[in-house]
Parts: sequence; structure tokens; C-alpha cells
Amino acid sequence: MEIFASGCYMERSVLPAAECDYLLAALAAAPNHGGWAGTRQMLSNQAVRDLANDGRLLQLAQAALSRPAVPFRATMFAKSAAANWLMRWHQDTALPLASSLNNPEWTACSQKTGILYAHAPAWALSRVVALRIHLDASTSDNGPLRVAPGSHRAGVLTHKSAGRSIGPGVKPRARAPSP
Repeated sequence: MEIFASGCYMERSVLPAAECDYLLAALAAAPNHGGWAGTRQMLSNQAVRDLANDGRLLQLAQAALSRPAVPFRATMFAKSAAANWLMRWHQDTALPLASSLNNPEWTACSQKTGILYAHAPAWALSRVVALRIHLDASTSDNGPLRVAPGSHRAGVLTHKSAGRSIGPGVKPRARAPSP
């Protein structure tokens, strides 16, 4: 699987268009925390919970991890011209915790919408895979997720070193499926 070498993998058309339309309609009624483009704790939404536990997605996650996968977090991004943001190069390193830890490897504990999070060490991050699902058209022209292939092999990076890890002149690859 490409993910081992590059740190990313794209699978097109996992969900048929009719299923994407159903999910978009189900999510249209989801609370949006004051109009922001991101909503946390979406596993509380039945449609999202069903999708997160869908065999097609679990199969992709298990192939990437080489072990059973368990969905533990879902965030919805509903970006538009009115609700959007630019993000500097970074790694997603904050993981939710069941309880606080007294372990120096886990840093910067914080609470986000009632859930305790900490920045995880590299060994913990190597056991996590993120699946990003685009329910509507996403092209390289409308702001997809971009990744720096191979940067996962450098361990946990600071914001500054994450930007440097792609190297001068290296263009990040857009990793978003077209409809």
C-alpha cells in the first residue's frame, strides 16, 4: 500500500454518489457551532457513526495499520467561501485521552469541547491513521488537503520544521478525490 512509503494514499469512489448525497443531507441538520467550518465530536451523529464503522472504510484503515482499526474521532469540515481558513504546514498530533496522563511523552494537554487531548509521541501516532472523506466535488483548485510525502518518517515535527521538511522546491501533492 502506498501509505507506507509516502504517508498518504488516495482511494477514489469508495462511496457511490447517492450515498454521498444521503450523507450530505444528513449532515445538513448537524449543529455547526456558530457557523464555523469545523465541527468536532461528529461520532455522536448516527450517520457519521455508521460511516465510521462501515466495512469499506475499516478495511482501508486496517490495511494501512496492519491491525484492526477502531474509529475514535470524527470532525466535519464544511468549508465555503464564507467559512474557511488557511492552515500552515503542520502535523496532526493531538489525540483524545480517556483520562489525564502523567507522562512526559504526552504534552500540551488541553480540553476541546469537553474532551481531553494531548500531543502524542511518535510511537503513538504510528498507530493512528486518518481517513478523509470528501462528499462533494474536491479538486486541486478548490482547496484540498495537501501533504508532504514522506514527512511522517521524520517523527513529530514542530510547525517550523514541518514546513522545512518538504524541502526547497518540493510541491506538496493535492490528495483529494474528484467526484
